[in-house]
Amino acid sequence: FGDNSTKLFGSYGLYYDVMKLGVASAFYGGFKSIYDYYDILDPDWTTWTKQTSHPNLDIPGLRHIESINWNVPAFETTQPNMKPYSKVEYSFGLQRKLGEDISLTARYLYNNIRWAIEDIGILVPEGEKFFIGNPGSDWINEMYRSNGWPDCPKAKRRYHSLNIGIDKRFSNNWMAGFHYTWSYLWGNFSGLASTDEFGRQDPNTERYWDNWILHRDQNLNETTGKLPTDRPHQFKLYGSYTFDWGLTVGLYSFAMSGTPISLMASITTLQGYYPIGRFTHGRTPFFTRTDLYLEYNLTLGNRYGVQFNANVTNLFNQRISKGKHPYYNRQEVYLDDEILLAGYDYKEEIEKAGVQLNPMFMMPRWYNQGLEVRLGVKFIF
Repeated sequence: FGDNSTKLFGSYGLYYDVMKLGVASAFYGGFKSIYDYYDILDPDWTTWTKQTSHPNLDIPGLRHIESINWNVPAFETTQPNMKPYSKVEYSFGLQRKLGEDISLTARYLYNNIRWAIEDIGILVPEGEKFFIGNPGSDWINEMYRSNGWPDCPKAKRRYHSLNIGIDKRFSNNWMAGFHYTWSYLWGNFSGLASTDEFGRQDPNTERYWDNWILHRDQNLNETTGKLPTDRPHQFKLYGSYTFDWGLTVGLYSFAMSGTPISLMASITTLQGYYPIGRFTHGRTPFFTRTDLYLEYNLTLGNRYGVQFNANVTNLFNQRISKGKHPYYNRQEVYLDDEILLAGYDYKEEIEKAGVQLNPMFMMPRWYNQGLEVRLGVKFIF
């Protein structure tokens, strides 16, 4: 408009990730998972003695049967035409000057996983056998079909967000801002850290595809949906004021929707299994927190000064649950492929197995950090 008051911006990018060391050590010989199996000759465990030399030797009261390395190397099961881990992202927005010190910003962001690289596992007599490749690729689906399983779902993670905010830069002793973000996070895969396993960080080697059933519900439908960190509405308010006599007071407050709660079942010994799909039990409570910052500067002559400051986290000592215990049963239930492929009812199978249910099912867990005050003194020269 000829007055330097408006900016339009946008970007588009393809981002590629490198393979992590963990997948190399875990599946190409660097890492072993050796289990020793013994026949119990004397049921009185107090007669068993610890073996300090070699685990394969017989122990009094026990007879060693065999040792199995459950981590079978993937030399022959690596996808030859594997595509690199990649995502696409684009954003665009507008920034408008409303006054000398005030601006309005609106920004839309989208990103989407194109291809992931993960360990895709099956159980064989020799142990856990893993295929390293792109979930959902033709190479993996050929292996799935040869075992009579439904196709392997491709990795899906789609994120949309729209942020609208108004900011006043520091002038006349004060600054402030308010932002609102709407977002939508959907898919079956959270990325390099597994939110289905409560934040596990083992890139390319997480549980997502360690069994063909993990992305299917009890009726064999794909379990895509709201991911565990989806928070549709987020509000942020911040500001500070500096008094002429040296005291600065700052405030930061945010509020956001709760995260989706999904029932999990301990079936086939794997984490992250949703027998009736995702987002089954509503959301955690709306999450809010307010932090306070205080700073006072004392001048000592022309060259020196002392600063006293205080950071107060969770000013109002709010106690809000950030999650619930998702597991329906406490003890594992094993179901073979014949039962899984025919479709089943998870409650009936758990009841039939007679295992213990989880007494903490859907009880709150993971509370936010309580009130915390950190004091500081700084000498300035």
